[in-house]
This record gives sequence, C-alpha cells and structure tokens, in this order.
Amino acid sequence: MKKLVIGIVGGVYRGSFANILYTKETYIKTITRNGQIPVMLPITKDKKAVEALIKKVDGLIFPGGVNIYPFHYGENPKTEILNFDLERDNSEFLYLEMALNYKKPVLGVSRGCQIINVYMGGSLIQDIKNERQKDIYHIGTSQKLETSHYINLIDDTNIKKAFNVNRAIVTSCHSQSIKDLGKDLRISAKADDGVIEAVEYLGDSYLIGVQFNLDRMENEESSSLFNQFIGKCR
Repeated sequence: MKKLVIGIVGGVYRGSFANILYTKETYIKTITRNGQIPVMLPITKDKKAVEALIKKVDGLIFPGGVNIYPFHYGENPKTEILNFDLERDNSEFLYLEMALNYKKPVLGVSRGCQIINVYMGGSLIQDIKNERQKDIYHIGTSQKLETSHYINLIDDTNIKKAFNVNRAIVTSCHSQSIKDLGKDLRISAKADDGVIEAVEYLGDSYLIGVQFNLDRMENEESSSLFNQFIGKCR
C-alpha cells in the first residue's frame, strides 16, 4: 500500500542569531508509527509555493504554538501574553485555503483549532481565566503547563465516531479558546464549563479542529482520532 505524505505546518523560533523552523517530535513519531511519511512545511507568503506543497501532500496538520493576532477577528489584544507571529498566521491561512480548495484532509490541534475557526470568520476568547468565570483549569502552572479534564462529545460527529464514548479525559494546555463559531463549522465537543473543545467542517472535505492537546495523549481515543484522519487521507 502506498505510503501517505502528511504535511505538518512548522512553527518558527525567532532567535537572536537565526530563525529556526521546528515541529514537535510527537507528530513525527505518531505519523511514522502509523507507517506514513511526515514532512514539515515552511512558513511562507508565496501562494504558488503553498499550492504546490498542498498538491504533494495527502493530508495536513496544523499544530499548536503561539497565540493568533486578535486583529484577524477585529479585536485588540486583551492579554499580557503578547507572543504573536503574524507571518505564521498568514501562512497558515494560505495553507488552509489551499487544503480546502484541493479537499485535502485537515487536522488542527490547539492553536490549529483556533486557526481554523478564525479563518472561517470566528473569534477567540483571548484569556479564559480573565474573560470567563470557569471552574476548570485548561492550562497548568509554571511547574507543569498541562492539565487534564473531561470533554463531552456530541452525537453524529467525526470525533464522536472516533472516540466512541460520550465523555473522555483529554490533556489540556491552552489559555485561549473559541468564542464565536466560524462559518460552516459545527461544535463536536465541549468541556463541562462550556468551553468549545472540538469543531468540524460542514462542507465536503474532512476538517477537524481539537482544542485539547491530542499530540500529548497516548490512549485509545487519541489513536482512534488520528487513525480516522489517516484513513481520510487515503
């Protein structure tokens, strides 16, 4: 059987000496463990280059990373964490546009889920802790950034089909989340406090965004969702 090429949009570490393109090793290991070929994709504003790359991959992953510029959804920054990357935002919007044009399956994780929502015209809660009175920690402490909590899966969604349970425990490490849902998206999972934890596309191609950190989970549910994504790439 032909091996699939799965593109992972890279992040950029902007150092004093040089900017370094990177991706998490967990994505590389998960893709290779499934017998497929991972390829890290560059941050670029060249639309023709992005189109050519999308034509060569069988599926696309948008991983986590820095916060998205709130100007994209018409707001000023409301948080002390002013760690944005406009170049990455615009590049990921291009990749998503082309992936939808060519109907390539897309999996967005953490920031990747938010990129999908903002591209579709939605907005974000910039700081869950300050903007919403919630009783669930969606991010850990300085000693341990991640935490865990329950999510509730909604019937007749791809993620519910993959997880095959009504409730699941997920790994969480995010201070932001979806506020206004983007066009042509539906909610497929929520936390007990109402925070949106997963969305999917209502159009004619496979596109899922999960707010929780799928890449940091090693259980049957996370493997099933990733296997579903790989299956859609065939």
